[in-house]
Amino acid sequence: MEERAHRPGRSLSPPQLHEDIVTIKDVYRPVRQIAVRNIGRDNPTLLITADASSSAKDLFARYAERMLIENELSAYIKGFHLDALSSGLALNVDLDTTLTVIAGSLFRLVGRSLKRYEHMTPERLYDHFIDTTGTLHVGDDHVTVELKRRTWTPVLLQAGYAEMDLAIPWWGGRHLRFRFT
Repeated sequence: MEERAHRPGRSLSPPQLHEDIVTIKDVYRPVRQIAVRNIGRDNPTLLITADASSSAKDLFARYAERMLIENELSAYIKGFHLDALSSGLALNVDLDTTLTVIAGSLFRLVGRSLKRYEHMTPERLYDHFIDTTGTLHVGDDHVTVELKRRTWTPVLLQAGYAEMDLAIPWWGGRHLRFRFT
């Protein structure tokens, strides 16, 4: 049985799914094999499952969601050097991973506020907007981040960072401000 799956965005050819029941050596009951093509790879992707009740479209959608998560974690590893963890202790690895995912989510929030950068990887956001020199000016009621102008400064200005005056509760009510020189 062959069916087509629909996905958002532009696509010249929608994904095609073909499903069969197959037997695998040393597996004692038949399983479903779902072949998916037209998803940006040269060869079809094979999904093997014992789930007999879900539709092939639903199983493919779940697979696609998992791939998005894996791609996001891959971007974190590249952007935050998660593969260079500081310790072999499980507690530190768990903490490093958790902080990395939190940092990635914060980068995603920053990216959403920047026109044309909504879908950029944390690594690219870091290179364009975070990895820069500047000066912190700490006053009684505010902290001003003074950044040198760079190629991407107009994107930050367009996003409203020059007008930002954000109260930070855990800084004793101080306000965060940006200035570009």
